[in-house]
Amino acid sequence: MSMNRSSWSTAGFLARVRAALGGADTDPGARAEGVDGVEGVEGAEGTGGGARTGGGDGAGWAGGIGEQGGEETTAGVLARLNRRGWAVLCDLGVPGSSENLDFLVIGPQGQVVLVDAEHWSAADGATVGMPGGRLSCGAEDRQELVDKLRRESRMVEDELGAVAEAVAVVEGVPVDNGVFRSAGVWVVGPEHLWGAVLQAPTGHRDQAALVRLAKGLFPPLG
Repeated sequence: MSMNRSSWSTAGFLARVRAALGGADTDPGARAEGVDGVEGVEGAEGTGGGARTGGGDGAGWAGGIGEQGGEETTAGVLARLNRRGWAVLCDLGVPGSSENLDFLVIGPQGQVVLVDAEHWSAADGATVGMPGGRLSCGAEDRQELVDKLRRESRMVEDELGAVAEAVAVVEGVPVDNGVFRSAGVWVVGPEHLWGAVLQAPTGHRDQAALVRLAKGLFPPLG
């Protein structure tokens, strides 16, 4: 998780996600109920104008969720994915490294998604984009986030033996077009996180086995 943050409490954010999920992390056998009432989660899934996607549960949108029901947040989207059978593991350690994985999300059909949550601030009118081919937030270069997620996703793939999609979700500053892809990493605003996760490729490994392996390899820090 990047330390480039403003008005952002990592501990508080993770506590909110855990509350939404009903525990420190949640596997398909212990999913939280009633999470649609979590702050920032309003309306029905897929009520906006995005394009329908395929995915593990067969329901999702490439964009537009929350357009009629209020702003989506990372915590709310992950909690709703959990209700649809996705396992969500929070704040995981990487043995032999000072880095951590914000979220590792494992789908019913063996999908694996690494999600990094960022909250950035910038001058009015600034956006998150790719001018000159490098990730930036306004005038600030943020390419290190893409490089970090590429490195971590390859590590997760090697350890789990499954393809791992990488998604950086940025709150606080608008993302150009809401979503774009940089060097194999999705960069999205919170309203497009749902669609980016559901576009992860299905895998050949059993979800429960992947969850057990991930918990053994990446111990929770919290």
